[in-house]
Amino acid sequence: MKTGQEVRALQELAEEYRRLGYTVILEPSAALIPSFLGNYRPEVLAIKDDEHLLFDVKLEGARDVDAFWRMVAEIQHHAGWKLTGITVPHVDTEVNTSGVLSDLDVDGLRRHLREIDLLSRDPQLRPVVLSRLWVVYIAALRLLAIQEGFERDGDADYERLVRAESNGLISNAECEEGRALMVLRSRVANGSDAVVAPEDCQQLRQMVQRTIDRIAPVAAPEAALRVEA
Repeated sequence: MKTGQEVRALQELAEEYRRLGYTVILEPSAALIPSFLGNYRPEVLAIKDDEHLLFDVKLEGARDVDAFWRMVAEIQHHAGWKLTGITVPHVDTEVNTSGVLSDLDVDGLRRHLREIDLLSRDPQLRPVVLSRLWVVYIAALRLLAIQEGFERDGDADYERLVRAESNGLISNAECEEGRALMVLRSRVANGSDAVVAPEDCQQLRQMVQRTIDRIAPVAAPEAALRVEA
């Protein structure tokens, strides 16, 4: 039986790809899975024209990693088919009406970021990558605001950007970059023909990483090697 987190992850994934024009099938039957995958059954099949995307959606720690990578290696030999793994964290994350992840700590943000990095290997998934990066970015800004003591519930994404800038958490340049990426993400979500360039995803990825690093700075290597006299 699927957990609540897994069910939400499947529903969100299906909605994203339907907005991108795919026919999405949850828990596809054996008849829809190519014979070269044997008894393997992914959780999601998304189809558009000659493109077939399979998604292995598993709760953290539940995936048979060896079997999964054997399937990834096999599917690369067959044109028109791709397989992506998505890990659902045990943390019960909710998404509110502003698209903000809540009840999530820094480790949770990093888990989401690792999953997005896997998706980013496929150029055709850039709209999905941009959308997911934006949600993680806003969640990271929220955590940073909580840490600095000026978080305010109910802020829309743009309000959160402006408050972060006014409180010195981000520069004016990053606020403007964030606004442009927010508009692009909105256009993609609404089904426009907006094009997501590699640089858009790279820029937002860097913004996410900078924000996470401010919440929980990584110790410098020399500090880790220092020995008490």
